[in-house]
Amino acid sequence: MSCVLTGHGQRGTFTVRDLAVPVPHLEWERAELGSRGGFDTLVFEGSSDLAESLGSTVGDATFSATGIGYGLWGEHGVAMALLVDAPFSGRSNNVPFTGQMDIATAYVIGDAAERNPSGLGGATWRGIAEAISTSSYKRRQGTATVRISDLSRPVVDVEVNIGGSWIGSSAWNDIPLHAGRYSTGSNGYDRLVGAFYGSSHQETYGAFDTRNYVGVFGALRE
Repeated sequence: MSCVLTGHGQRGTFTVRDLAVPVPHLEWERAELGSRGGFDTLVFEGSSDLAESLGSTVGDATFSATGIGYGLWGEHGVAMALLVDAPFSGRSNNVPFTGQMDIATAYVIGDAAERNPSGLGGATWRGIAEAISTSSYKRRQGTATVRISDLSRPVVDVEVNIGGSWIGSSAWNDIPLHAGRYSTGSNGYDRLVGAFYGSSHQETYGAFDTRNYVGVFGALRE
């Protein structure tokens, strides 16, 4: 998969390997392309065995990490939810230890509009969501709806449904819109960051971090 993106005066092509930058040590082994809700989709998997020194007088640790990325993209942007499962073991001051590190992250890149949608009446964007449960660290799929009821009064309502239930809070309603971007909430509780993409605001993408989920969404203008 590749998509051409523009930002900060630069233009280039991003590949699946580029999208894996947040975990550069993983060797990506499998990629599966598909489609859902008007978007192309991607699942990729990889693994890595890492040995990290904790200092000559402390010891070392070995990580056996596996990573799975769940992505979606359209004409103007890419959104990715990434899960890393990394059990580890080692010795510290000659005392053995073991542990488990689970990481969930989400990010969006693309051709941001950098200006608010305009016109008469309202507008709606509908699409899909990819989420990682912060309790089970398993993938959950869902839907997303983004609305601006009155384009002359640019505030955004975002609804993300996972397993048939809305995962947001009241903070996800009437979100102020500035230069095509919107954000609200607190990390680990109801954080949401999004923007509109494309010259006619054809798409919108966002990332969220709630008490129960970390993930992304993408939606197409109706």
